[in-house]
Amino acid sequence: MSKWLISIAERYLQPVFELFDKHLTNEFILHEDETTVKALESDNQTNYLWLFRTGKDHEQPIIRYLFSESRAREVAKTYLNHFKGFLHCDGYSGYNIPRLTQVHCLAHIRRKFTDASHTKHTTSEAVNGVNFCNKLFKVEELIKQKQLNGTQLLDYRRTHLKPLLDEFTEWLDHHQYLTKPKLGKAIICARKMLPSLYLLLDHAGLSISNNSAEQAMRIPALGRKNWLFSQSIKGAIANGYFLTVIQTALANGLDPRKYLEFLIDKLANLPILNHESIEAYLPWACLPQEQCKPLLSDA
Repeated sequence: MSKWLISIAERYLQPVFELFDKHLTNEFILHEDETTVKALESDNQTNYLWLFRTGKDHEQPIIRYLFSESRAREVAKTYLNHFKGFLHCDGYSGYNIPRLTQVHCLAHIRRKFTDASHTKHTTSEAVNGVNFCNKLFKVEELIKQKQLNGTQLLDYRRTHLKPLLDEFTEWLDHHQYLTKPKLGKAIICARKMLPSLYLLLDHAGLSISNNSAEQAMRIPALGRKNWLFSQSIKGAIANGYFLTVIQTALANGLDPRKYLEFLIDKLANLPILNHESIEAYLPWACLPQEQCKPLLSDA
């Protein structure tokens, strides 16, 4: 069964992912995350499943899972070779790539302060750090509630988000707490990451957190508890292919089982398998949108 799935992935799904990758790297905003996985045939003790996805509210969402034997900078550099724009990420130094501007995650900062606030000798400063983050999140929540976009969104951020960013930055500059390890680490993390959030004042499509990528990574993290590992590297790569099809189908409002059956059936009957012939069967195209929607009773 596993060999059959690997064969299907290599023969029919790989060309689809080449096209997904082309679409992704032509975007202006991407989100990224990675998690550890294991392929028993790998020489490395720890392997990685990388995730690259389109920005929030994208009309043609793609969620791409990419297996690699390592977390080396070259993996991101190779994948993002043709990408020029903003990458929402966790601040990993491997993303220090020309043409790429990192946008860090407020949720990551808040987690650091939350951890510091739960220590035995917690201080009000740790709680203050959490509160600053909550206030910033509240502004973005109100923007969503008001359904603001474009110029209106940017005006609202400049009026309400910028003063909070300024206040938080000033507060960080006046605190060290090197004697309190968790609080000190939270402050160092915030000082490193917070400046990139000022980019939100000039780019409406940017997000204040990387939650969309982190949420998409929960699926393989949960699955890892069930399948534990891949035997082969080919199997781990194929696993990433199938995860991509399933999650991208869901993101485009499709029934993933229907779409998988539809996609493989259509591709298997194409006289020539190339990007031009595949384009009509991508999840957002008219035909799959007509034929692969979930039944109302399943929705």
